[in-house]
Order: sequence, then C-alpha cells, then structure tokens
Amino acid sequence: MFKSAERLCSAARLGRWNELVPRTPAEEALISLATRTEYVEAARDSIDMMGLAGQDESLPVSEEDEIWDEILGALTGDVDIEIVWSAESFHRTDPDDDVNRYLGMGDYRPEAWHRLFDRAVPRSLPPT
Repeated sequence: MFKSAERLCSAARLGRWNELVPRTPAEEALISLATRTEYVEAARDSIDMMGLAGQDESLPVSEEDEIWDEILGALTGDVDIEIVWSAESFHRTDPDDDVNRYLGMGDYRPEAWHRLFDRAVPRSLPPT
C-alpha cells in the first residue's frame, strides 16, 4: 500500500493526471478513501496544524476544485472498489460472481489487491 500511495502522490504532486489512474484495486481503494470528505477535512486540519496553509493557498484554483466524490469515477470510469466496504456485497469481489462478471469488474479479493488491472500501464513514477 505504501508503494501505491507513493506512486499516486508523486503523480499528483507532479500534475501527471494520466498517472493518477489506478493500476490495481489497492490504488483504487487509496483514491476512494483519500477523496472522502472526512479525509479531505482531516488533511486540511493537518495542513493548518503544520503551518502549511500558505502553500495550500498558493496552488492554482479550478472551477472543478472541491468535487471530491467525482474523482474516482473520472479516473476509472466506475467505483467498483466501493463494494469492498459493504459486507453485504463483499462476495461480488470474486470474479466468478455472476454480478461481477456481468459488470466486468474483475478480481477485487484481498489477495488480488496488488495485481495490475488488464488496462494498467505497468510503469511507475519515481518518488520526487
């Protein structure tokens, strides 16, 4: 998970939006969690406590800022990872599940979290 977070943070920090597309279920989970309102609020609190508000305020502003719940779907075209958070739907993580096959989700079982999606670009960014 650390390597996944490091790769995604490097892509975000460098503004390489095409590199933010998650390559594994783990990366999809990280983006899902990091774009939740509660996480964003906690991150803002941390920025304030560390005295980094000036850096945050110096970032470019976009009309698309603050639309956190749209990020995962925009990057992936779906929000399949969110079924993992529901005990009632967890069986859908198995690629042999009928609904999973119908939706074309793939393998979201824990043992597959770090396997590249078929669509994934296998390169990664170095930390900067």
